[in-house]
Amino acid sequence: ELQKSCEYASVDSATITNTFFPNSDNKNIANVKFTATVKVKIEGKLAQDLQKFRTASALFSEYEKEMVELDRSYKEQIDAVDAVRKAAQDKYLAQEDERGYLIGDRQKHSAEVRELYSQKEALGKEWLSASNGVFDKYTGRAANLLYATNSGKVQTYAQPSKPEIPLACFGYRDPRKPLGILYRAVMDGKGSSDDYYAGVETSIEGERQMIKTDNGWRVAGNL
Repeated sequence: ELQKSCEYASVDSATITNTFFPNSDNKNIANVKFTATVKVKIEGKLAQDLQKFRTASALFSEYEKEMVELDRSYKEQIDAVDAVRKAAQDKYLAQEDERGYLIGDRQKHSAEVRELYSQKEALGKEWLSASNGVFDKYTGRAANLLYATNSGKVQTYAQPSKPEIPLACFGYRDPRKPLGILYRAVMDGKGSSDDYYAGVETSIEGERQMIKTDNGWRVAGNL
């Protein structure tokens, strides 16, 4: 039952510890208690995918660090231009006569604002060019590791996704199942599902209801 659910699991030393009939008048239904040693080790393509993920994550972290610094510098420059614009706006609005009419040089103020917007536009183009420059810098190393995306004129790399261990290999949604017991034991003991890749072993105990059929005893639900 366990090995059918997860190709990475193996069972050693399975032993029936007790068998009893919940209904003494019906000898075709029995409850069987057992103990077993369970081993789980992720191998093959899934293990290779995890190693690829770790390499990709390290590369993405390097790329992301450069992008964060670039974005920080760009934001500082934009904030500085916005501060100048706000100061100019406040100064212009503060120039009033006794009746509350604005008396500042409107044309001069409009020209200043247009210049500041032009500066922001130029900074945006510089950021775009620099962002794509960082993207291009990693093109060779990112091949087959990072997924490239395109948002408008900006090319970026997406954070890699960790390969998923098949849920059947955990079975944590049902703690009554052997792998649910194993999962809980691993998480309680080591705290990381990555232990499955290194290999884990634990003793479990459980109980199954068996039904006698024409083809012999079968686990209830798996007839």
